[in-house]
Amino acid sequence: MLLVLLAGCGGILGGGGGTATPPSTTQPMAPSTAAPTATPTATSVPMPTATPAPTGDYVTRTVTNESLRTTFELRGNRGPLRSFLLVDVTGIQITQGQVLSCARTSPFVAVSTNGSVADVSATMGYDPSQLPPNASESELSVFVYNRTVDFYLEMETTVDEANDTASATRLSSGQTFTRETDEGTERITPELDGTRLDNAFVVMHAPSWWEAVQTGEIPDRCTSGSSTPTPSPASNATATPAATTSGN
Repeated sequence: MLLVLLAGCGGILGGGGGTATPPSTTQPMAPSTAAPTATPTATSVPMPTATPAPTGDYVTRTVTNESLRTTFELRGNRGPLRSFLLVDVTGIQITQGQVLSCARTSPFVAVSTNGSVADVSATMGYDPSQLPPNASESELSVFVYNRTVDFYLEMETTVDEANDTASATRLSSGQTFTRETDEGTERITPELDGTRLDNAFVVMHAPSWWEAVQTGEIPDRCTSGSSTPTPSPASNATATPAATTSGN
């Protein structure tokens, strides 16, 4: 399969979105070669609803998992934001696909909290030996899966090649989507919030990802020694991309 992103998987903990059609820069396209697998049933992490407090009552918490070489700085409500869980979710439906496997250089890491989070900064270790052929570490970016638009969004990223880490602070600009609803066209600008296992972060080779998004084809660098995916019905969102965004 190519990109299991917009095929109605609706986020790591379920749910769903409408048809998304990005209109401007970074207009992602969901290729029609996805081969859906069963969506895992998540029952161990509750989904409490947290009402954000005024800005003055927000705090920043740091959570680190040394084995995953991942650190998140989470900003949210002082009261609810107390406990955290970092989970390697590599292998679940939204992390599968030939392009994702080719482009990624780190595990897919989800962070769960007991309260909603307004802002997220991430520092993730990566394995340079997992880079696609003829790819450069300087072309790596942190990406985050967003359930609202069912898409991996690129973050503004700084790569430390000496320590094999990628640090991201915010989403790259221009990633705006439209979605058709019963009331008409809705414009969506995704944000990094609600990280209770509804977001998965990963370090990927950005050119490989965006080439697949723009062309709807698996990049040549990802096809060496691989079989052609079996086509399946088109996903529930398509668009024609116009440009890439590189966070580096």
